[in-house]
Amino acid sequence: NYWQQRADYKIEVLLDEKKRRITGEEQIKYSNRSPTALRYIWVQLDQNRFDKQSKSVMSRTSRPGKDGGDALSYSRLRGLQASADRDYGFEIGAVEDANGNALPYTLVDTMMRIDLPSPLNSGNSTVFTIHWAHNIIDEAALGGRGGYEHFADSDTYLYFLAQWHPRVAAF
Repeated sequence: NYWQQRADYKIEVLLDEKKRRITGEEQIKYSNRSPTALRYIWVQLDQNRFDKQSKSVMSRTSRPGKDGGDALSYSRLRGLQASADRDYGFEIGAVEDANGNALPYTLVDTMMRIDLPSPLNSGNSTVFTIHWAHNIIDEAALGGRGGYEHFADSDTYLYFLAQWHPRVAAF
């Protein structure tokens, strides 16, 4: 009785090196191989963990210093300043069905629920498109699995991106 959902992606993405930002449009063909009809599909928005309103950012706390008093390290201050200076997280431009009709969606921290116009029965597929963008994080300031690193001596940037596009969540 084993089954596994399938998602096929066609992604067009643009890296704006000056703004340290990527903009994308992706078409996802989602095949329901489960025995259950689906009324919605969950999509991971991992970059939203860096959004100012995310649970991750809102639950950060400082650690006491060696003497037990309040203290903030330079790296913690750097991260707080990076978060204050720039907006992070996905900016969703539109979510559309295969005919370009808007699909309703709900954002819940690092997840997005896309409501389908009719149940997606077992064995059927649906196609939808997500238009999105996000600023790339300064990995040294904010941490994470990807971002950019700036080399001041040559004024160049190295980009190493992970979890950079919306992706269907595991069923």
